[in-house]
Amino acid sequence: MNYLGYKIYINTNIKLYYRNNLLPLLVNQFKGKRYQSHNNIKSRRSSYWFPVGLGLVGVTIGCTGLLTNQSNGRTVNADGTEFLQSPKCQKANNQTKDILLRKQLESLSPGIAATVSVDGETVMETGIGFADVENKVLMNSESVMRIASISKSLTSLAVAKLVEEGKLDLDVPVSVYLPEYPQPMLDGKPVDFTMRQLMSHTSGIRHYEKDIETARALIDLAKHPERKPSEKEKIGQPEMEYPEYFIRDHYDSVTESLELVKDDPLVYQPGSEFYYSTHGYIVVSAVVEAISGKPFVSCMDEVIKQYNLGSTEIESNDKLIMNRVRQYQLSKSNKLVNSPYTDLSYKYAGGGFVSTTTDMVRLGNDLLSMWQTSDKVGPIKRETLSRLWSCAPGTRNAKRKELCYGLGWSIISDELASSKCAEGASAATSCWDPYEGALEVGSPGFPHHGDLKSPGRKLMFFHSGAAVGASSILLINPTSSTTKRKDFNKPSGVVVSIFVNITDVSLRDTAYSIAKLYF
Repeated sequence: MNYLGYKIYINTNIKLYYRNNLLPLLVNQFKGKRYQSHNNIKSRRSSYWFPVGLGLVGVTIGCTGLLTNQSNGRTVNADGTEFLQSPKCQKANNQTKDILLRKQLESLSPGIAATVSVDGETVMETGIGFADVENKVLMNSESVMRIASISKSLTSLAVAKLVEEGKLDLDVPVSVYLPEYPQPMLDGKPVDFTMRQLMSHTSGIRHYEKDIETARALIDLAKHPERKPSEKEKIGQPEMEYPEYFIRDHYDSVTESLELVKDDPLVYQPGSEFYYSTHGYIVVSAVVEAISGKPFVSCMDEVIKQYNLGSTEIESNDKLIMNRVRQYQLSKSNKLVNSPYTDLSYKYAGGGFVSTTTDMVRLGNDLLSMWQTSDKVGPIKRETLSRLWSCAPGTRNAKRKELCYGLGWSIISDELASSKCAEGASAATSCWDPYEGALEVGSPGFPHHGDLKSPGRKLMFFHSGAAVGASSILLINPTSSTTKRKDFNKPSGVVVSIFVNITDVSLRDTAYSIAKLYF
């Protein structure tokens, strides 16, 4: 829906109601007031439409930023200057808020939360719109939402600890650790897969598509993005409409969750294809339990404590979780509705956590600091983290060749993106726009593993997520250790986390665009 569509969508009476009743609630901390009348809002730039429920609210942007629900943070450069007060940071913050509002409008999301840090210090925390539309609760960076598949990145940290302790070998068959797990079968023949393959989505375990032939057709389409299916071909369905996204039953253990996949045939030979699979992480959690001798939830509680993630936890529908947002989706007629009840207990490892953008940025900075400093003391070693942040074999994205997948993390390498753009593709539509400031091969902290050894390549690490009623991303963009770092006791780079409380919104390019502003 474009901006003309937004205006056509307006119901005049509801628009006036929201303008007179809800909009004043948005104008608060920037002016230091709890309440300010709509008539006092002065626009120095342009007006936008803010979607809430069945109507839209006029929102104005001033030179001090959007009508956001939370004020900016503060950081100091290594040379003592106040970075937040610098013109560069102020400009970047204002542009970031413009980008966030535009994304909210495009997605018709009721609310969006974001946190941005530069060199380990928060430069912006903001919330736009509503965490709870019905009760007029405003969104902010401490709003707790489903993080969806960023859960895989958290799970990877528990696995990394087991690897460090010598309890887990990523390249031996999983049957060594799960002797009671049924023998995996491919076209009637027994095969084996490893933890590395499970964590890099190359194990052959299905995703939400249960029909094996359909799943294979989806893989073929992913490998040949130039080919469009004919009208006669019915290949899969929209991602967020698969029935297993809407499971309502509670699973009391990982063993129960394994019932979803343990008897299913594999889609392909392990190691031969990349096929994203949340269900593969059910098996990952079973291996973590078997090796540690503790419930997976207990293992993850330890990870959360190690990284000081005070607002991060396994989602529970019964438990009272402070600052938890309401979850929404769009109806077929593009009206905002409450998302249906779901229980995530069957996929804790792959998509079952809730958190805040503040917690995710804190995690990103801790990992970045460990990765860039060889003698940094942390929950895991730099070498171990480098294994997570290295491309696994066969995981290059056919459509966006700058992307690959590691172990619970996605990786961006701009060298292939640059060559792709040189072949004539539009950088605005089909190429990632490379820019100065990412970590270079040869600088301290670069992971010399896998197929990321080409000279001059620059990297980012991230994971995005899509859940019923929420979408998310965590992006870590290191700067070059040899040219930009001033204080080796702090991480060097930009970390961005964005959440929205609506189903199926891609935030990847939004996070890229924001990170670029701070270099």
